[in-house]
Amino acid sequence: SISPMSLDVARLCKSSMESARVGTEEDKLQNGRDFYKFMFTNFPDLRVYFKGAEKFTADDVQKSERFEKQGQRLLLAVHILAETYANQEVFKAYVREDNESPSHLQDGSFPLAGLLHCLHNVSRDEDQTGRRH
Repeated sequence: SISPMSLDVARLCKSSMESARVGTEEDKLQNGRDFYKFMFTNFPDLRVYFKGAEKFTADDVQKSERFEKQGQRLLLAVHILAETYANQEVFKAYVREDNESPSHLQDGSFPLAGLLHCLHNVSRDEDQTGRRH
């Protein structure tokens, strides 16, 4: 059984993803680019996880087909996390499988654990200022 607090977390996670939709339309593709632009600008130490993009700027990310596609994959993963959070068995299995997948080593991305750390820092920054950076 899931606690009322966890249900609130699930509801908040889902509602927070309304502004970061996935899809093939330009505005939705931009959402993924914007995540990486924010990350590369505000957390430059994480660029080491992206082989060949260690020195990328936000402008480089904006022009990159790689980050357009990777941004969509990342946002899809976060949507899946938000949608499955209330079902802890599925949620934990998804996170475990994603973090154990060798595909992260092949595409230069980092596992969800790294993403969740980054998202935690982003949400903490938003909470302190009351707005998204």
